[in-house]
Amino acid sequence: MNQSLDLNEKLFWRLLLASVVVYVFYMTLDVMQVDAAQYASMSLQMLQSGEYLEVKGRGADYLDKPPLVFWLSSLSFEIFGVGNFQFKLPSVLALFLGLFSSFKIARMFYSRQVAFFTAIALATSEAFFFTTNDVRTDNLLIGFSTFSIWQILRYIQKPSFASAILAGIGVGFGMLAKGPLGLVFPMLAVGPHLLYRRELKTILNVKWLIALPVVGLVLLPMCIGLYNQFGTRGLYFFFWEQSFGRITGENVWKNDTDPFFMLHSFAWAILPWTFIFVLSFFRQANIVFKSRFKSNVELPELIGLSGYLLSTIALSQSEYKLPHYIFVAIPSGALMVGGYLEKLFEKQTKWIFNTVHVMNILSFSFAIFLSSLWVEETFGIFLVGLIVLVFGFVYFKLRREKVVWLLALTGIGVNILLCNWFFKPILTYQTTSTVAREIKEMGEEERFVSYKAWGFALDFYTETIVPYPTMPNQLIAEVEKRDTFFLYTPEVELSKFDSLFEFEKINEYDNFIVSRLKPKFLNPSTRDSATQKRILVKAYKK
Repeated sequence: MNQSLDLNEKLFWRLLLASVVVYVFYMTLDVMQVDAAQYASMSLQMLQSGEYLEVKGRGADYLDKPPLVFWLSSLSFEIFGVGNFQFKLPSVLALFLGLFSSFKIARMFYSRQVAFFTAIALATSEAFFFTTNDVRTDNLLIGFSTFSIWQILRYIQKPSFASAILAGIGVGFGMLAKGPLGLVFPMLAVGPHLLYRRELKTILNVKWLIALPVVGLVLLPMCIGLYNQFGTRGLYFFFWEQSFGRITGENVWKNDTDPFFMLHSFAWAILPWTFIFVLSFFRQANIVFKSRFKSNVELPELIGLSGYLLSTIALSQSEYKLPHYIFVAIPSGALMVGGYLEKLFEKQTKWIFNTVHVMNILSFSFAIFLSSLWVEETFGIFLVGLIVLVFGFVYFKLRREKVVWLLALTGIGVNILLCNWFFKPILTYQTTSTVAREIKEMGEEERFVSYKAWGFALDFYTETIVPYPTMPNQLIAEVEKRDTFFLYTPEVELSKFDSLFEFEKINEYDNFIVSRLKPKFLNPSTRDSATQKRILVKAYKK
């Protein structure tokens, strides 16, 4: 390999450290409606109630996501206190487990250089940055699924009780994170690899059987809780309906996504490495096709290709799809990228390098454009301009040689811009977070009511369960026991209660559901018309 293109260990750690700094920036941002805010509020309520086996949301039985995200975030709150960073910390640590496991998997089949490529591609992928901001259960699935794949591969190389037990722990925790998918995804990655390498007989070793009771022991507390709450219905939901029911139609959740939804979702999730990934995919598919599925020295593993391809096919069968579902395949994609980069540098293919440069510049230009829609203050404009100048200077200096550096720096630079001048300002329009903090600071949580202006962030940032009546008579009944109360509501709703209450305005807000971005909201000239006016008032009975 041309040493001028080498990603040495010292540089790898510098790029990883820079990525971690951006992760930390994202972790301090407010939790986003709907899912992340719900998970944060439920984790806090779990800590407050002390009920860990029976998962509840706002005091009611909860039957949807497995409990691991709530358990770990509750533990984080107990140790470090309540806050954005503390809620996201366990899920982000799970990403590091996936990162380390990916490095180890790559090292089993390739050079140390490829392992560095794989790890840095994963660390600087858009999926990793995005999910340190909008935390879902997928973080935990990525970490524990990749860990279990690593341990299964270790067992295949040298059967041992230790590897079998650790694999069982990884699968068990993956299932605690996202149901049976914690077992399915490792199988989709490893199964074809065993066929490809003709190593199926390894699984027949008796030592492997220890993994089964380990998985059962990991799942036992959750199963006890589900049975106590819902009986056999809870167990059926977890082991079948929640995941496979989306394919069979038993699960009621459906949305109208196109047949290629998972393909284009993965394309942006693995940015800025998308072009390299596409080239790697076709190269590996061609090798497998020509070799008629026989092990080939040009492709010593099938973990990357099968992990990505079969996961995409499986997820595409679901009648309900969201972009972050495909994030579990990002480690497989990064492994493919790492293996291809080494071959690429050996060939020194100029047109590929030039295309990478073009895509890097386009990605950074798009981030600049999004940031420009929100930067108003002079200092912010200066900082954005400074980042652009530094990026341009570095890119000019390194463009001829350090392609991997520039891909990683593009991912880091783009997310510095997006974190500080896109996500941070748009989250100011998630006014449930803002008003909840104001109520908390006033110490008026017990007299706070939200009417037709709901969001789980209200519960999380007030650290209590906020009453949420949805009908006029429900609001009246809720506030009957209070002489005065604080009401958060759309401004247009206030006039309906003029005959019953006197209002003293505390604050007003421009609200928007930031997880559903629209051009009208992004455009500064039409933004005001896209928002809803909400108001916080102190109300007195007449």
